[in-house]
Amino acid sequence: LAVVMFGEPPAGTVEVQTVPTVVGDIYVDGTLRGQAPLRLDNVPVGDHAIEVRASGYAPAIRRVTVSDGNTAMIEIAMPRGMAAHRRRRLERT
Repeated sequence: LAVVMFGEPPAGTVEVQTVPTVVGDIYVDGTLRGQAPLRLDNVPVGDHAIEVRASGYAPAIRRVTVSDGNTAMIEIAMPRGMAAHRRRRLERT
């Protein structure tokens, strides 16, 4: 009698913070996963694209490598979008 046991696929955790702190949608490999700040568990091992989209800011994308059982912590700088820049300039006049 042979017993074969299968474990869960290798996965890790990704923690995403933004600078400045903004409420924005976080996409992992193009799929919406939640809002910043966010902790994602059970992310498959490998390279992933993390994108943050927030009102008034240009979308920001970072690549992250996830390893089995570890936590990848990333901080994403959020550049002001052109629409926000124009709005600030108009408010000053």
